[in-house]
Parts: sequence; C-alpha cells; structure tokens
Amino acid sequence: MIPYPVIERVFRISFGNSQGSCFAIEYDDRQYLITAAHCVKGIRDTDEIQIWRAKEWTPLKVGVVGIDYGKDIAVLAASEQMCFAYGVQLGLRGLCLGQDVFFVGFPFGLSVPSLVPAGAVDNKYPIPIVKKATVAALPMNATPADVVLDGINNRGFSGGPVIFQMRGDTTIENGIVLRRYRVAGIVSGYIMTDEPVQMEGKSLKPTVAENTGLIKVVNISRAMRMIVEKPIGAAISKADSPYAKEDGLRKHRYSEPAPNHWFE
Repeated sequence: MIPYPVIERVFRISFGNSQGSCFAIEYDDRQYLITAAHCVKGIRDTDEIQIWRAKEWTPLKVGVVGIDYGKDIAVLAASEQMCFAYGVQLGLRGLCLGQDVFFVGFPFGLSVPSLVPAGAVDNKYPIPIVKKATVAALPMNATPADVVLDGINNRGFSGGPVIFQMRGDTTIENGIVLRRYRVAGIVSGYIMTDEPVQMEGKSLKPTVAENTGLIKVVNISRAMRMIVEKPIGAAISKADSPYAKEDGLRKHRYSEPAPNHWFE
C-alpha cells in the first residue's frame, strides 16, 4: 500500500503544450514542487502552471528555484502550500540493485477520484496511478548518482516521484503496520530505440521508436541542492490533516531531517 504522504503530494500539471506530473517536498518549513524540466520547458519566474483540480485546469503562480535541462529536473516554488506537510524522507540511502520501487503520476492524464473526506483542502485533487519497477542500474562512483529502472513507463509519468521502502523502515501503531517510504528521484522518461519496420519477415528502411522498458530517474539530491541555494518555497503549516486521527499516521505529519539527510 502506498500511503497518504506519497499519494497526496503528487499532482497533474500542464505548461504550454506539455503535460506531466509533479510532487511536493518540504525543507526548512517551506514547500517546493519538483518535476521534469521538459514538462515546464521555457518557464520563467511569475509564470503560471496549470494544476488539475476539481476536474478542470486551475492556474497556479510559481517561481523558479532552479532548472537543469541537461539533467531534466526543475524545482518550483508555488504561491501557496499545495498539501499537508508529512515526514516523507528523501535520498538513495538503502536503495540497492534489483530492489522493487514504485513510480507515481498521471499517464495519459489517467487518475482516480479523490477518496479524501469532503472539506479537506486536498479533497479535489485526483489520486495518481502507481506502477512498480526494479532498480536496473545504480552507479556507485558518481555523486549524485542517477538511476535506471526496469519497468514500463508511459507518457504523463514524467516529473513524478520514484519511491521505495527501506528495509526495516516500519513502525507499528495500534496494531497497524505503518510503512515509511523514501523519495529516490524524479521520473525523466523512458529510453527509446529505433527498430526497423517488419513486413512479412523482412526489415524495411522505415524505423519506429520503441520503448525499451528502461526508465531514466534523476536523483532527488539534485533538487535539494537547488533548494539550499535558493530557499524561496511557500511557507508551510505543520497542522495535522483533518483525517490524521483516522489513518494512524499522526506522528509522521512532519519531521525535521538531519543536516546531511538530503544528500544521502
């Protein structure tokens, strides 16, 4: 089960002719939106992105914290807090080759209606789609190390988070097992290859682009470096969610990381 702290911080976005996903993280009592740079190509300070909310596109003013088109990552500062602040952890610590991970977003604009109780601030945001993948490549000699996954990515997942559960990172409260997830990185896209068109067993000159099943993931620490250099995110409230008492996650609403936590 993917918990509230992940589901509620992923949003469907649009900018110009592009659509994709983004997600919120917190640092030093401020909230930021993370996405793939190609989803917001050409964005400038005071521009507006569109957020899918209440079954329609809603404008949201943002500032640009940092953007790297080469690595395909963008960090934005929304003009308002987008979701409740949870104790979601960030970093690759504990991630290993062959481990199962999950990536979250809105492929082809698909989603599920929100199940959040009426009246909650995030009630009108849809629930994203979740898919599983396996860590196929994890460079050990690069800092920060970007990751390659084995899985089938689809258009629209770009900009969404890749999450995993660190072994032993669970707690039990009132008989309920609570799993803590880490955000490892941002979905950049799938690696493509050109395959020849086949007809009656023969290869023709035309080629067609094919999804290799390998997913490029940008290390979340790249986003944190941008945030540390330009900390202009929206001020956040540490107030509990209206349904915190029901989901057994109340004590995980907000947690301050160790100084080096973001770069693990």
